[in-house]
Amino acid sequence: MIPVTLSPRSSMIFDHAAMKSLSAPRLSEWAEQLLRLGYDADSIVVAVTNPDLSREKIEPLLLAICDDLGLDASLSFVRLKEAAYIREYESGHFTATHVLFACNRFRSETGFPEQLTAKLVYDAGVESVSYHGLETGVTGDELEQICLEHLERHGIERSR
Repeated sequence: MIPVTLSPRSSMIFDHAAMKSLSAPRLSEWAEQLLRLGYDADSIVVAVTNPDLSREKIEPLLLAICDDLGLDASLSFVRLKEAAYIREYESGHFTATHVLFACNRFRSETGFPEQLTAKLVYDAGVESVSYHGLETGVTGDELEQICLEHLERHGIERSR
């Protein structure tokens, strides 16, 4: 389980870790957020003070941080990412569509009927993401409602 007070960027950290693309500066920035939230462990301080850490030391340090936070990293970074996305969704940081798009394994295991794609959209210099259901072509509010109902059927709800 991901603690309620864990940083809203945790899902992205675990996402990068799962893809083996987590950088030392990104880990350091996340560790700074954890310190501001009151998490004070040696591993977190090491991450904050070493934004130039070598690539081979990043994953062991992330595992140490997970251990200090009480997160079971043996589940895999993919499962930690999914747990973080769900917690962040429940806290209002992400849409239901974004969670199901980002969490392929979860979407598949829970039987969501649609493969989701995303497209970056630029409007007046502002970047946003547009999601689409591959099979039905459903988009926007209609797709969000389908995703919201799917998450609710699995006991996952946003705080109101």
